[in-house]
Amino acid sequence: MNPITCKEYGELSIREFSLKESEISQIEFQVEAAAKQLRTNRRDILFRTNSSLKAGSYVGVIAIQNRTIEILPKIDGEDKEVRTALIRMLAVAQDIRVSDQELTALKTQPFDLLEFLIQLFVNRLHVAMRKGIPRRYENHEDDITVVRGRLNVIRQFTRHAGRTDQLACIWDELTENTPLNRVLKATVRLLSNLSKSTDNRRLLLAALEKYDAVEDSQNPLLETVFLDRINVEFHNLYRLAKFFLSYRYQTTTTGSGLGVSMLFPMNELFEKFIGRSLKRLLEPKGYSVHLQHQKHYAIRNTSGKQLFQLRPDVVIEPHGKGDCVVLDTKWKSLKKSDEKRGVEQSDIYQMLAYGRSYDASRIVLLYPWYQDLNAVQGIDCYWEVVGSDRLPLDIATIDVRKSENIKQNLSRLFDLE
Repeated sequence: MNPITCKEYGELSIREFSLKESEISQIEFQVEAAAKQLRTNRRDILFRTNSSLKAGSYVGVIAIQNRTIEILPKIDGEDKEVRTALIRMLAVAQDIRVSDQELTALKTQPFDLLEFLIQLFVNRLHVAMRKGIPRRYENHEDDITVVRGRLNVIRQFTRHAGRTDQLACIWDELTENTPLNRVLKATVRLLSNLSKSTDNRRLLLAALEKYDAVEDSQNPLLETVFLDRINVEFHNLYRLAKFFLSYRYQTTTTGSGLGVSMLFPMNELFEKFIGRSLKRLLEPKGYSVHLQHQKHYAIRNTSGKQLFQLRPDVVIEPHGKGDCVVLDTKWKSLKKSDEKRGVEQSDIYQMLAYGRSYDASRIVLLYPWYQDLNAVQGIDCYWEVVGSDRLPLDIATIDVRKSENIKQNLSRLFDLE
């Protein structure tokens, strides 16, 4: 069954999609469970009105046994284009490398976001396992009856002096039961239960058989995994596996079967996407880029104690010192007809505090660009802070729909071209 797709703050007609009361109950149960885990109000995710289900500020997937609701960001473009942009944003925010070739191959599939990501994992697993499951030598020490490896002389002559039936041995054994394989097995098992694609499930179950000699992990996210030249084919696959496992807590079981949600607050996703994109762009050029910086405070009391810690989204220092730029992201729509552009007063106060405390040379509020706002993205307004020594406050926009061009677009914003 095809997913039901809407955008942030959009509504889904109960009648139009023939949603049964039992299905709505399961969806509400899943939303309630996700809201608790995400520590948010369920109305921020999805809630029922008289005739519809209304989405909030979270994007992602809410799935029950026979229904999948997909919530996409409220940006211009057809669903496939928006879904691809969301994948790119998630990839950058979660440090998962996704190539243009992978996205192109997946665009033709009629998948929702979750199945799209599962297919990505399946494709990568298939490529990585062409040479077989990676194995490692593990060190073993034990008392056995036949010499294996080398003798632990100290232990032999202190614990088993004069005995020939107990030999303290040390040896290396090549094994598939490694931390990396335990993480991948846990992910394969999880996704085989979540996938609604017959082909994906078949490939995942076939892969699970190959991990038969690998033990089940009690907590795969705590496994100590070493990524090196020996398992280089599995590096990106492992990062994707950790991404899936980190959202395992949003999986629930009801009387009608398995439910799952994979949800992201768009304001946080936009912030991480921009922050990590700036790090990738600027740090190779010698800049220091700090995300969620916590070095300064807004107030100092009479005893000298600093109060009200500041936490700007991004602080950029050219070559590590002086003339810093403070940038904050806002996943909100600017207003073309308003001379204030719809910028909230509290956001201005916040930026003024950042500019003063950081002695910034420039402060920037960055919003998503949309087609009706202006002809091009970039600096929307050049403002100047009153009473300062010409401190510029730039109101800027960026087109996340074309997130594959993010490097070029951010370069223009910082005059790096």
